[in-house]
Amino acid sequence: MVMYRNLSVAAFVCAAAFSMGQYTEHVPGELMVKFIPGKSASVNQAIGAQEAGYIASIGATRVILPKNMSVSQAVAYYSSKLEVVYAEPNYIYRAAWTPNDPRLSQQYAMPRTKAIEGWDQMRGAQDIVIAIVDTGVDYNHEDLAAKMLPGYDFVDDDADPMDEEGHGTHCAGIAAAATNNGIGIAGMAPNCSIMPVRVLGPGGGTAAGVAAGITYSADNGAHVISMSLAGGSPSTAIHDACKYSITRGAIPIAAAGNHGTTQMVYPAGHPEVLAVANTDQNDNRNPSSAYGDWVDVAAPGTSIMSTLPGNSYGNNTGTSMACPYVAGLAGLIKSTWRAATPVQIRNQIQNNSDFVGTFVKYGRINVLRSVPTLVTTDPYALAPNAASMFEGTVTAGGVAQIAASDNSYFTVVSKAVNRVGHVGSMRGTFKTNRDPRTISQLSLDLEVNAPSRVTANFFIWDNSTSKWQYVGAFPMNGTDVKKSFSFTAPYTKYWNANRELQVLVRCVWPQTMSSSAKQFTMKVDHLRLNGRIPR
Repeated sequence: MVMYRNLSVAAFVCAAAFSMGQYTEHVPGELMVKFIPGKSASVNQAIGAQEAGYIASIGATRVILPKNMSVSQAVAYYSSKLEVVYAEPNYIYRAAWTPNDPRLSQQYAMPRTKAIEGWDQMRGAQDIVIAIVDTGVDYNHEDLAAKMLPGYDFVDDDADPMDEEGHGTHCAGIAAAATNNGIGIAGMAPNCSIMPVRVLGPGGGTAAGVAAGITYSADNGAHVISMSLAGGSPSTAIHDACKYSITRGAIPIAAAGNHGTTQMVYPAGHPEVLAVANTDQNDNRNPSSAYGDWVDVAAPGTSIMSTLPGNSYGNNTGTSMACPYVAGLAGLIKSTWRAATPVQIRNQIQNNSDFVGTFVKYGRINVLRSVPTLVTTDPYALAPNAASMFEGTVTAGGVAQIAASDNSYFTVVSKAVNRVGHVGSMRGTFKTNRDPRTISQLSLDLEVNAPSRVTANFFIWDNSTSKWQYVGAFPMNGTDVKKSFSFTAPYTKYWNANRELQVLVRCVWPQTMSSSAKQFTMKVDHLRLNGRIPR
């Protein structure tokens, strides 16, 4: 038998104390490319592209693409070339949008999460619905009334989900208060709609009521379900309701609790639910906030200004306040990326958060990075900080010789390896001073020189398996051979605790039935790790 515990509002009134949109707006059929001086002609000619303008001060070229090549294909093509420093769409920029809500200056969460920059291009859509499963909502509030959809009261079992405590009204304003209307505050998802669902009364709520509220929300068109409530015992009924909501296309998000420990609470503790911690204006964990590796992301939840019943406003603190910020962000993502599933929305939020400490699994939400249509990253290149022989007998050169393409080599003389042939290999190590979780789209450029009949193999160290992961191979011909390899996500598995990544270049003259392997010299001229980092 499953024992159900009342879900107390007090726990959170304590709190109250390359898919679609990979690139933002850009000029069709154009790129901005920076070439190594004198190298543009051959790269452009290979695909039939034309130069249309040049900014000499920064060395940037406007390139017109052939009609049969998309912008994303062209970015991949140019980025794979050693002759190219960077390639990006010819983005379109517009005047910045600053809402006129008078209390926006009291909402530190908006600049902290880069919501204001995000609103320049995505403010949500009216048909995207955020359900506030809580104490109800004051649907007559001046900053909420225009956003309201019909809801339900599972405490009194009627169609009037009016808020009697104020908690749900406060959460609703955080998620999606009317914005740029000259009154009150700004909501995280300015144009999304609100569905009020009352499941908590003066004495809290029950598992039956909360489960019914979740399924009601999912069945009546909610895309996001915000739950600033919790109990200490898991309910199978609530768990099933959360899983059901996902099958209906709604992402469940819940407050992680205000007990200041790693103890798991529910529904946030269910694996299908996105659990949210509370941070302050300096990205520190509020001492009352739950934390631990079961808590997924953080959001501002300390001294949060929002709506209160009776056309009033005030500050509250808790994971209850952090939760609807994440719900609003989920609404923005869904508004932009209509085909996104709840799992994809969750990954978009988690994987694009800002690292603020180990008290949460991912980080504090970042709107600018998470909404798929926005310009979110810049190129990031790393030269190796160490190079060493892995297999061989003689070496010459060091890390300086492989940091650039300059015909100055790191060399290894091969040695005989039983049942393999003659083998020479070298290891390169890259170290970053960034949080590796923020580095994406990893690839590596390299140049290798070895005699014909030798095959070069490329590996990367996978810390999750403690093994070298094979990436690719290519034949040698006695001259420098240039290659670029892309790695598969998740990229965090390639970085160790010291923020280091290791690659292995291994050349083999194979032993065959008809001939013996011969000793050879392998030369590596250039290793460069490429990625993307948050702006």
